[in-house]
Amino acid sequence: MSFNLVEEISKCNETVTELCPNFDNGVLPFNPQLKLINFSHNRIKKLYKYDFYFNRVLQQLDLSYNHIVTIQPKSFFYNQQLNTLILDNNKLRSINKHYFEGLKRLRYLELEYNFINKFSKYALSDSKKIKTVCLNANPIKKNQKILENVCAYNPKCMVRKCT
Repeated sequence: MSFNLVEEISKCNETVTELCPNFDNGVLPFNPQLKLINFSHNRIKKLYKYDFYFNRVLQQLDLSYNHIVTIQPKSFFYNQQLNTLILDNNKLRSINKHYFEGLKRLRYLELEYNFINKFSKYALSDSKKIKTVCLNANPIKKNQKILENVCAYNPKCMVRKCT
């Protein structure tokens, strides 16, 4: 079986600190056919602009239970097929307007158990198909004005308590 036919990769609990995609020895192998990536329960602190550059057909990405503090602008820009992004249980404090640029098909965004107290009203402006944003257990839940920003460009979007 050719490696490029693999559509899913899971590297959970492997103490990964950076994704470093490349052709030779990167943690995230070069495979343009990947549809599901699960790197939950690792030690990733930062997402870089080109971490998912080669994963243009990616549909689901699970980066929960890491230590993510920073997402560089346009980290997901090339992942226009992504519909589910799971960033629960990280260390995010704010959601910047550039974090989710290009995610035109995003439907589910899970951000539970972070430290989010700011959310740009432009953060999901590219995500016209967003249905659910989970923000449980974040300081943002206490501020109605900020909550209104979450779905500012998406009238069908719901900010809700997710399990």
